[in-house]
Amino acid sequence: MATANDILRVAAAEIGVTEKGGQNHVKYNIEFYGYDAAYPWCVVFVWWVFKHAGASNLFCGGSKIDSTLGVYNYYSNQGKVYRTPKVGDIVVCYDPTESIPYYHTAIVKSVSGNRFATIDGNSNDKVDTKEDREITSTKVTYYFCRPAYGSSSSGDTGSSGNLSMGSTGEAVRDMQRKLIALGYSCGSAGADGDFGQGTYNAVCAFQRANGLDVDGIIGPMTRSKINALYSRL
Repeated sequence: MATANDILRVAAAEIGVTEKGGQNHVKYNIEFYGYDAAYPWCVVFVWWVFKHAGASNLFCGGSKIDSTLGVYNYYSNQGKVYRTPKVGDIVVCYDPTESIPYYHTAIVKSVSGNRFATIDGNSNDKVDTKEDREITSTKVTYYFCRPAYGSSSSGDTGSSGNLSMGSTGEAVRDMQRKLIALGYSCGSAGADGDFGQGTYNAVCAFQRANGLDVDGIIGPMTRSKINALYSRL
């Protein structure tokens, strides 16, 4: 099953894609509607990303939903809407002063303290990132819709499976403790068992310093090196 990292990899590859001639003319609408529909496309972009990550079933149960409210309603009915984000969540933005209160949807790419960052479709006529959203904003309410990702992104993968952005559990906490002991900060939350941006940065720094492939994933070689160096402390 697809992981949050799989979704982010596909989404990140689209950053910079711009509408052709403006007016919502993008490939995402063509693939969704079957013709060059000039409709707002933030939700359709998220649908497209999940489809091209081989995870259509994780987006609204495989339904072709093109409205932000539709996304919110689906995950709310599943009991999968939260007020604190995780990497890979689909965020729904709500502002009662907007003409359409549930007005935008994006994918959470990182979380740090009270801030989170997203990859957004239909942001200033292109796919772009928003790097500094405030979780407890007084203007916008953020609802975090959580797809049922595979175990390597949303659950404890044990002592041998790969760990990557979005992984959680004791296996993550163990690696975080060891990285911190080796001098690599995992962010302000420390060893919290949640593989977010701080842990990703720590893993990349560790890999770079130890001549490993820098991919931000704790696989067999990275895990072995962390354990070996930790055992010498």
